[in-house]
Amino acid sequence: MTKVLITGASGYIGKYVTLHLLNQGYEVRASVRNLKKSDEVRDAVRNHLLDSSNLETRLTFIELDLEKDSGVKRVILTSSVAAIYGCDLPNGANAYDETMWTDVEHPVGRVAYTKSKTLAE
Repeated sequence: MTKVLITGASGYIGKYVTLHLLNQGYEVRASVRNLKKSDEVRDAVRNHLLDSSNLETRLTFIELDLEKDSGVKRVILTSSVAAIYGCDLPNGANAYDETMWTDVEHPVGRVAYTKSKTLAE
């Protein structure tokens, strides 16, 4: 069984990706900033699993300081729509896309969460 590390597993996207990987047969090592979050993640995915047997061995947790090397071989970054929707749509556009970065001076872009996601990108 292939083991995958998910960072930020207690977040909405992290829980969804964890569930998907478990349902695809992967073993998941989930990082959290505090191990107290592990029950929250386990409870969130348990009822949606195709097979919840051996969950305690297929889903394990590690408290991780993301500013230190964890020996990861491959990384997939996820983001937030907050990184693009904090700006006015250009004339003629009816949807946001990956070219429309949030303007951190825009009223929506100045919101702390939106600004943090934009600056992280």
